[in-house]
Amino acid sequence: MDKLHRKIIELEMELSLLQESVSYMLSSIGSINDTLADIRRWQKWNDNSGILQELRDKMIKSFNESECRNLCFDVGVSYESLPGQTIEDKCRELVLYQKRRNKIDVLVKRCRELRPGVRWPDVI
Repeated sequence: MDKLHRKIIELEMELSLLQESVSYMLSSIGSINDTLADIRRWQKWNDNSGILQELRDKMIKSFNESECRNLCFDVGVSYESLPGQTIEDKCRELVLYQKRRNKIDVLVKRCRELRPGVRWPDVI
């Protein structure tokens, strides 16, 4: 009976270790899935100029020139330093400027704050 009792305790310890391992693996899988989702969003932004065009077009429709100047100020970009004369030019160049500096998320965040009713593209 004593031998059987020791074996049960040994098996319970092994079971406990296995449960910890499974728990760790499940949390690792969750982290990997989150990372994959981030990579997919990053690829979408970097591989698909259609999203940048969508952002530009929505900015053109949502902001007049004065509001575009304020938007530039809000995200730390000099409106006058952006090439072009028209609001279409300025919005395009602002999107490209922010993309080159990996700050598209800052631009979209501010656009969402200023125009919450507009469906802005998703970013990381």
